[in-house]
Amino acid sequence: MIIYYMKTTHNLLRYWAVLAILSVTLCLSAQDAAVGFSNVSLEEENIVLNMNKPEREKWFSDLGFGMFIHWSLDVNMGMVISHSMVGASEDYLDRYINDLPGYFDPQDFQPERWARLAKMAGMKYMVFTTKHHSGFCMYNTETTDFNVMNTPFATDATKAFIDACRKEGLAVGIYFSPDDFYFPLRSHDRVSFW
Repeated sequence: MIIYYMKTTHNLLRYWAVLAILSVTLCLSAQDAAVGFSNVSLEEENIVLNMNKPEREKWFSDLGFGMFIHWSLDVNMGMVISHSMVGASEDYLDRYINDLPGYFDPQDFQPERWARLAKMAGMKYMVFTTKHHSGFCMYNTETTDFNVMNTPFATDATKAFIDACRKEGLAVGIYFSPDDFYFPLRSHDRVSFW
């Protein structure tokens, strides 16, 4: 496909222009980074950038085999991609935020079964996405209306997941995205909310 794309002179020139711009940008970024960290040793840099406790990192690494479940209201669209909100039209955002939650009603939500199967497969932990970049929360919260309790499902999926993992003796991990595409939309009154 790349070979086909580059067959015309116009596309080939465009390809090389983009490559040249990217190369210059990366070189300048590397120089800026080198200047900014020139007086910092690798050990000092690691201390600044890694706030994790070494014993907890070792514990997690030693667990080995586990499962990461990335699941949210956008599965109704046949995907899990809150990144689709970036640069989206007002109409898309309105439907994503206002309409999509009205369809979220999983009929086969069985976290006990997931945990049992994970344990039988030899897994030692499970991680669950409690809030991805869309800002939709898979738990009961009063901090936002954009959560699982305001869907036909109306079940705290995170609590059910954690309870199921603990029942099977599996370590529980929580993925909570600091990015939140919903919050700025609400703050600027760009779309209406239920």
